[in-house]
Amino acid sequence: EDTTTAGSAADDDVVKTAIEDFGIARLGNGQDQEISVEQWHLIQELYGRVTTLHRQESSECDSDFCNHETCRRYLVARQWNIEKAERQLIATLKWREETDPGGREFCQSPKCLDNPLALSMRIVGWDDLHGRPIGYTCFRQAHDRYDADANLDHVLLLLEAMSNLIAKRCRQQRQQQQGLNTTAENQQCIWVVDFDGFGLWDQNPRSSVLVARLLQHYPEMLNSIILMNAPMLFNGLWRMVAPMLDERVRSKVVFCNGNAETIQQMLQERVGDQAAEWIWKETLDNQKSIVDIKKGKLKKYWIPPSDESQHDARGIASYVHSDFYIKTPGDFYEERTKEGST
Repeated sequence: EDTTTAGSAADDDVVKTAIEDFGIARLGNGQDQEISVEQWHLIQELYGRVTTLHRQESSECDSDFCNHETCRRYLVARQWNIEKAERQLIATLKWREETDPGGREFCQSPKCLDNPLALSMRIVGWDDLHGRPIGYTCFRQAHDRYDADANLDHVLLLLEAMSNLIAKRCRQQRQQQQGLNTTAENQQCIWVVDFDGFGLWDQNPRSSVLVARLLQHYPEMLNSIILMNAPMLFNGLWRMVAPMLDERVRSKVVFCNGNAETIQQMLQERVGDQAAEWIWKETLDNQKSIVDIKKGKLKKYWIPPSDESQHDARGIASYVHSDFYIKTPGDFYEERTKEGST
């Protein structure tokens, strides 16, 4: 019995050391528990299998992508089946070599270079429960959203920006020995999709299919996808797309429908009071802008409010005024406009 206890304690020390030395997320076995020694050995083995390929095919700006934490995420996504995880990770490495997603910034999304109002998806802050980045989009505020390939490129750059934000915050939290962004669940992101303005032309399944395929290269990154006020019109598209999603991803899709009180309560449970308040105010602000849209006056989400008491469409204050704020296509457009006028 003493030998068993000593062996168990030694195993715990092995896992603890691995987490600290290799930046592996805590509670990262896929069931909110610490990885076992056997799982740590699988992470090591997978890393050894793919690291040579990664060195050969990665660009300079992408050299840090394939680390032990990346291997953990792929193993969790494939229920710790190393053969399946290896195939998926190798496919991602080859894809990253072809597309070089780490070589561009989110603000340089091609569709938005000339028209920053074309798409509205952007990072607006983090939830106040666990510090997870929140991406937000509203159909009504995306005024040129029917190009499936351009939409895919925009989502790709957003995922990369979110991944970089998580890594940056994680490094800071480790240095400061704080609790946020150190567990696997907290090193994920949240998407909020406001269906206000969703119509028949948004039913093209190609965009959804392309995004579903893209998510195969970002396993275990999504914590939840909150669909606000998805209309019945969306049901047919969802039935088509849902089977294409990984089961774990599909389980994270949350339909947030009902009256104002119900929706606000659901948001508070998912993202906390501060983030829920911003999302709800942004939703109301977008609905108010319908009249302005008809007049040709479009909402510029990147412009700060003239009064501090007004809603800030750029995002949650703690994020907007932090060093973590990620420049949006709107910010980039505004900078270029000012440079051109001087």
